[in-house]
Amino acid sequence: MRRYFMLVFTLVLLLLGLLLPFIIIKFTGKTYWIIVFTEATYFALFTLSLDVFSGTTGYLNLGHQLFIGLGALLSGYISLNYGFPPLLSVTISAIISGIAGLALFLPSLRVRGFYFALLTFFTPMIFLYLFSAYPLNLYFGGEGGLSVKHYLYGIVPQRILLNNIYRPLLDYYVPLLLLILFIIFSYKLTFYTSFGISLRSIGQDEELARASGIKVNRIKAIALFISAFMAGFTGALYGHYIGVITTEFFSPLTFLVPILAIWIVGGPGSIAGSVFASYLLIPLEEFLRPLVGEYRVMLYMAILLFLIILKPTGLISWLILKIRGIKSGTS
Repeated sequence: MRRYFMLVFTLVLLLLGLLLPFIIIKFTGKTYWIIVFTEATYFALFTLSLDVFSGTTGYLNLGHQLFIGLGALLSGYISLNYGFPPLLSVTISAIISGIAGLALFLPSLRVRGFYFALLTFFTPMIFLYLFSAYPLNLYFGGEGGLSVKHYLYGIVPQRILLNNIYRPLLDYYVPLLLLILFIIFSYKLTFYTSFGISLRSIGQDEELARASGIKVNRIKAIALFISAFMAGFTGALYGHYIGVITTEFFSPLTFLVPILAIWIVGGPGSIAGSVFASYLLIPLEEFLRPLVGEYRVMLYMAILLFLIILKPTGLISWLILKIRGIKSGTS
């Protein structure tokens, strides 16, 4: 049943994703909402990269934006100073982010619960200060950041990257394709490999998993590397997409709060829920921007508090389970 649901979900997402820009242009005549849904796609990718680790092991990583920021800043630095093509610098920085994630957070895996969350929360703050202060600000642009080229620079003709219609479409379809690949990879990894079974066993009862012979520390380390790599790759791609990479990538208000809101609404451990929630919350935030303005972070926090109290397993995940239950009951 799960395999059938994920197959249908992926195909529907692909079909709707392919048609959405043309529907938007037909009814609005503008590309503005294509940009909004591009943003939603990136946040779906960020949330999936968090869910690979935190949604399976039960270790709440409150420093996930560290991987995003490292991937973006390192990619910008490599492409600007060594002349590497943006896509190559994106890949290199993602690998470095994965290794850095292991080096920084692996010692924290000795503890869990509140203490792990607290340790991971404060680590990006240190990097925010380090990259903003002398001497690293000389290399990474400090608060002004790094101005970088588009990730398809040198691959796609310049006239397309400068076109007001083709550029938004290109910016939309590339992360959409990456999202489809992330969904397939995450689903296969989590539910159809012995590694994924071990991960979920750790999330349910770590001591029992250890007693049953699962190499808990190794499994957690690999999951952390995968999560950091995915976040670093997406963060680097996002940085080259917006064109300016600053130390604000390390700020919890920039990425962590929206990602957590999407993750909680979608449901920890729910791949489909995370994607649905991203395409719900990001456009909703943009729609409400004239009303809430700078208070949108407070809106995210209010959603988090509300759902943690009423639906800790996630609103979208709960709805999906309800729909599955109805279908199985009628069949």
